[in-house]
Amino acid sequence: MVLFPFSDRFDVYGEGPWFIGYLLYRYGPESVLSLYGSLDHETASLDQISATFEALYGESLDTAWNAALASSHRVRCVNLWRCAGATLALDGSPQTLAQTCDATDLTRTFQLDAETDVVMASGFPPIRAPVTCDQELPFAVSGNQLGAVIDPAVAPMTSGKYFVQGSTEEAATVGVRVLPKKAYAQDCTQSEPVDLSAGEFSAEYFDLTIPNGEGAWFIKLRSPNNRSIWQGQPQASADVEKCIGCGESLACQPLNGETHPNADGIVTLRLTSETPGPGYVTYGLLLQ
Repeated sequence: MVLFPFSDRFDVYGEGPWFIGYLLYRYGPESVLSLYGSLDHETASLDQISATFEALYGESLDTAWNAALASSHRVRCVNLWRCAGATLALDGSPQTLAQTCDATDLTRTFQLDAETDVVMASGFPPIRAPVTCDQELPFAVSGNQLGAVIDPAVAPMTSGKYFVQGSTEEAATVGVRVLPKKAYAQDCTQSEPVDLSAGEFSAEYFDLTIPNGEGAWFIKLRSPNNRSIWQGQPQASADVEKCIGCGESLACQPLNGETHPNADGIVTLRLTSETPGPGYVTYGLLLQ
């Protein structure tokens, strides 16, 4: 159905979902459903569409279109059914997705009551990284190209409701564990070590995810049995440095190849986005 009187300069398939997403977020679903229900999909003229739109929305279609253009060109994600998924426990236990034949359990949701750091783990097939239900233009909490949790990942997250989703309709598992103390800090002395002997890190590869903003983030990793941490394959533009000391004694240098834990079994890293912007940056590491 074509809803736009300026269709000669409008790509319905490309821009139609973006504009409908804008209408849903600005006005809610009731008026969108009323608009569709009030028009004959086959015979409605452009004048009828414009008049019906103005009667329902209280402004002209051109006015709404210009307001949408002024707000953002990003497609708004209307995650109504995704954010209605069953609750995911936050103890790290593996929980299943996509077990029913009709895929009604393809998503699960969880609530964070405060800003915190979490460990995420997925089996195969991977799950799509958590996405907030509270933001109009959300980014997945991942910086890799697939927007998925492929390896175990440590990520800082703001408070609010999130959903996770299977990447396919095949059965998948996911675990999310809230860390008891902050792992990431912009002051090195405030970072509490993440224990890499925990069950989520049984594989050799793991990811560190940070907000793609200005400034550096420190994280301390407690290596099991003094195993070395190696530079992995970067999945986004991030500088990663290995550091000794904190506060006035802080000294960092690029992480090139292998780094060994200190006498306490800890590796301290500093991560900085190379090209700050929206979303997140993820860096892959290897534990050997």
